[in-house]
Amino acid sequence: MTRKIIRLWSMPDEAMVIIEHRSGVWYENQVCGAACAAKEIEGVLAPFDLSMEATTQLMGTPFTGRGGSLDASDAASVDRLLASEPDAAFIKVDRSRLLESCEAWIYVVMDPTGGDLDELRGFGRCHGVLTWPNSD
Repeated sequence: MTRKIIRLWSMPDEAMVIIEHRSGVWYENQVCGAACAAKEIEGVLAPFDLSMEATTQLMGTPFTGRGGSLDASDAASVDRLLASEPDAAFIKVDRSRLLESCEAWIYVVMDPTGGDLDELRGFGRCHGVLTWPNSD
């Protein structure tokens, strides 16, 4: 059986969340800035509202971890940014996957059960990826 892959390389200039879930669909994006790596995850693309100002700030963040990955300081900055957005406060950087995270591909933990988020029902606490267009 051929894998079903949706390439997000030409996505609009906004951030998206992919919930890690056995869906039979793999999402792939070009990530890691000028290194132009490709990463993929099986899941479902989930809507969430991030303001254009926050999106611009996220897309312009220089990550300082080893080899373009995130370090604890980068993760704290991203968490602060997400926490400042009412419809994104349920998303937190997954500290156990900082070395796998990079520009345009940040592993996250989501808990949509604690707020007024109506878009995600039945998932509870879940893992996924926060992604956006790569800067290359």
